[in-house]
Amino acid sequence: MDEMEMQADPQPITGRRTGWVLGDVSPLAEPWRRDAFGMERPPLSAGLLRLSLEMCASTYGLDTEPWLLSGWQDAAVEMDDDLMEKYLEGEH
Repeated sequence: MDEMEMQADPQPITGRRTGWVLGDVSPLAEPWRRDAFGMERPPLSAGLLRLSLEMCASTYGLDTEPWLLSGWQDAAVEMDDDLMEKYLEGEH
């Protein structure tokens, strides 16, 4: 690999379901807004929904590799105790 190839930006990792660039966390940094009930909340956006869908879909197969490759520093999946116990006992 020559120096020019090493300096080139790598191709961004995109989600398999929505095509969202997994390293793009801009929807998480949007300023909060007052909703219809007077509560301050992060705004709901198409980008936030795409990012959320990719995160949720990844948990089913525990598919963390694309997230780690796109710059996320850690990945954790929390499971319900009953679900985990059944999985460990082979009842899946």
